[in-house]
Order: sequence, then structure tokens, then C-alpha cells
Amino acid sequence: TKIKIHYTIGCHPADKIHFVEKEKIISLVQQKKDDLKLVGIGEIGLDFYHDKESKKEQIAIFHEFLDLAAETNLQVIIHSRDSAEETFQMLNTAPYAQVHLLENDFQLPELNGFFLIL
Repeated sequence: TKIKIHYTIGCHPADKIHFVEKEKIISLVQQKKDDLKLVGIGEIGLDFYHDKESKKEQIAIFHEFLDLAAETNLQVIIHSRDSAEETFQMLNTAPYAQVHLLENDFQLPELNGFFLIL
């Protein structure tokens, strides 16, 4: 049996990436966007559980990755922890999303085009 491997490119939101690394990730996605094995951008998202101090930076980077997904028509694989409200407010630009949600009590919005992984 032939094994088929596909991949995504991204950075976990709690990894505290710097501007240079973010730009490298964006550049790599743009270089590989026509590779049929590239199936998405992720894991990206917001994680306020591990790092509340970088909330503004996480939101800015997440927004840039969502814009990139819309530009390249790639799905996003989302990590959201203690940030569900902000995450779902920002997801309107993503073509498709798989959401890994770590929340205790959150009223889920209408999920159009999203797979939710709890």
C-alpha cells in the first residue's frame, strides 16, 4: 500500500513566534501554495490559557494567517483555548476551518463550513 502524506504549515499560538518566524511561515505557505499535498494552514489560533500577556500579538498574527488562508484558498486548522469568542469572531474570512476548541462553557455560534473538534 502506498502511503499518502499531506501537510499543513503553521505555528501553535502559544509558541510566541517573533516577526521573523511569522514572515518565514507566510513565505513558505506562499511558495508551497500550489503543492497539492499542502492542505492547510495550521495549527494556528489563539491560546489565552498559556499566555494572556501576548493577547494583542496573538490576535495580530492569527489575523495575518487567516488573511493568508483566504488569499491562498487553504483551510485553517485552529487551536483555541480560553479564546473561543475571539476565535469565532475572526473566522469569517477563512474558506474552511477545523477548530480544536478547549473551553469549559461557551455558547457555540452557527457553524458554517467548520469542523469542530472538542
